[in-house]
Amino acid sequence: MSAGSLLGNVRYAVRTFSKSPGLTCVAVLALALGIGANTAIFSVVNAVFIRPLPYADAGRLVELSEEHRLGRRMSVSYPNYLDWRKQADVFEAMAAHAVYDGTLMASGNAGRIQVGYFGADFLRVLRVAPLLGRDFPEEDDRQGAEPVAILTHRLWQTRFGSDPAVLGRTVTIDLRSYTIIGVLPPEFTFYRPVDVLIPSLTLSSGPCSTCAKTTTVFGSSPD
Repeated sequence: MSAGSLLGNVRYAVRTFSKSPGLTCVAVLALALGIGANTAIFSVVNAVFIRPLPYADAGRLVELSEEHRLGRRMSVSYPNYLDWRKQADVFEAMAAHAVYDGTLMASGNAGRIQVGYFGADFLRVLRVAPLLGRDFPEEDDRQGAEPVAILTHRLWQTRFGSDPAVLGRTVTIDLRSYTIIGVLPPEFTFYRPVDVLIPSLTLSSGPCSTCAKTTTVFGSSPD
């Protein structure tokens, strides 16, 4: 098709649409909704089924859940997770997590954040190492342990100005003081938004006592 022919077709389309502006608006709106819906569906399908998870050897990862007597999947209670971790021998490691809204107080400024309650093995299950500082050892994920926290890279940048001296600082999360022990790498992503990680010991007591009912468990199979 020549440029002249294409231009003529465009002019004809414009004249036709101008005669029926209502129909034109409906057609454009239908196209926009269709394209938007297909884009949203593809984004979900791509993230869940096509694009691999952004973790090393992601094929090892398995999400575990409980099943309701009616057959529906349920989140795992924290006491059940502890029993599974002691008794299961088919996984190299197993770890739980839950994410809830929280309030961060740092340098006199408060703000809403997404708090991730992560088991001591969780980053090791995902094979993610902190950019700065250290991970949670088992000693951090026990009752009576000193409260510690790991920042995501985004929170480290936005709230702490990428300050490498942030390690050892104390912040308040939901009225409880935590010592910052690490910062996650910028490439770390999770299927739920999360700003700061703290040990999952608070799943069974402390400020997140209700978390015990809504825990998600991941396991990693041996290589």
